Amino acid sequence: MIVAVVIALLPAVVLGAKNLFDGSDSPSGSHRTVQPIPPATTPAPTPTAEATPSASTTHPPVQPNLPHVAADVPRRLLSTGLLNVGFDDSVEPSSSGTFRARSSAEAARWGTRGKPGMPAKDTVVIIGKTFTRGQSAFDTLPQVKTGARIVIRTDSGELTYTVLSTATERAAGLASTSAFSRTTPGRLYVVGVEYDRSGHLTGKDYVVLAEISGAIAR
Repeated sequence: MIVAVVIALLPAVVLGAKNLFDGSDSPSGSHRTVQPIPPATTPAPTPTAEATPSASTTHPPVQPNLPHVAADVPRRLLSTGLLNVGFDDSVEPSSSGTFRARSSAEAARWGTRGKPGMPAKDTVVIIGKTFTRGQSAFDTLPQVKTGARIVIRTDSGELTYTVLSTATERAAGLASTSAFSRTTPGRLYVVGVEYDRSGHLTGKDYVVLAEISGAIAR
């Protein structure tokens, strides 16, 4: 009797042991693959548009914070102890880019370029004759040094420029050089067209470069 009971229970004991060693409670014939836990990640930020200047954007030169003076034709050019010159009609350079003064006693403005004013719109160019005999408007121009002040009076006000540099330049084609043809608000060029003692052109110009540094409105 006992032997019969043991034989009857033997299949169940064998099956239970098999399940125990398999370590699985799933039905026979089924398999489960454990997937690895994905690492925690931080979502990438959504790109945002940035305000970046266009490559074609240009910025005007910085000008000092000065009183407004309407652009106007010059009436007088002064530099203490050296220059006190009136103005003739405006002039234009020759087709070859060479400056010519209109008269001996007075200066002239390059008419199609800037007028003195604040804020400035373009370069102001003043032309006059330079003799060595003391008979022309800009005879003393070569005595103007870096740091000196040049004042231009107009009917609208008074503009002061500080000299940055002086140089003797080749006269032929000077007006066509990049320095003169470039639009630079607030810049002033004073050009002395040089003559020798016989009244002949020397082929050289004395050039004073200055930038606006003061303004008084009338």
